Amino acid sequence: MTTVDVAAPPQALGDLILGLRDSKQVLAGETTRWAVRAPSLETGIMLAAQAQDELGHAQVLTALHAHEFADSEEGAERVGLGDPLNHPAALPFEPHTQSWPDMVALLCLWDGALTVMLEALAASSFAPLRNSIGKMCEEEAKHWFFAHGAAADLMAREGQVPEALREACKAMLPRVRHWFGAIGDLAPLRRDGVVPDAVPMARYASRLGPLLEDMKLTWPASDVAGAQ
Repeated sequence: MTTVDVAAPPQALGDLILGLRDSKQVLAGETTRWAVRAPSLETGIMLAAQAQDELGHAQVLTALHAHEFADSEEGAERVGLGDPLNHPAALPFEPHTQSWPDMVALLCLWDGALTVMLEALAASSFAPLRNSIGKMCEEEAKHWFFAHGAAADLMAREGQVPEALREACKAMLPRVRHWFGAIGDLAPLRRDGVVPDAVPMARYASRLGPLLEDMKLTWPASDVAGAQ
């Protein structure tokens, strides 16, 4: 793939970056809150480290957007956990999670959705985006293992899938489907050669399959076919 002209990246890419930034901001806030409420000290320490990652990702995305799409870079590298959200994709996740199963569902399902989207963008022909996201993907892999380990721990404690976790995942699925649709249309970016011909939602549904099977939940095929 050829490198897209850095001076004129597509505006659709700027909107997508803002959606990812706001999503990361929400995750940073939730992991920060649960760092002091986690069921164990070890889990709290891991959540604190993840919160630092998420806030750092939000700051990188903010700086990238300011440098490539905004008229001024003033304050570009500062993201506050209490800053207002602007992108509609992140708004449904702004209410705080109320229980640990809710938080585990958020990490497994929504943070997992961000992971596959970042992985797709890591192969972008737009060098500033590709260079910014590479390290994020390495850290996202650790988040994925932590989230699914937390789910496995909940199931091991009860010897079966806890009803609270199943219901939390069931409630989270439509919000994640909405996020994939609201985060941005990848079709024009694929046409312009900015992102590869990958379908993040299909990859996500495949990767999430074993967990949903444990929960006796499904990711509808109709939502995957032709998505993004």
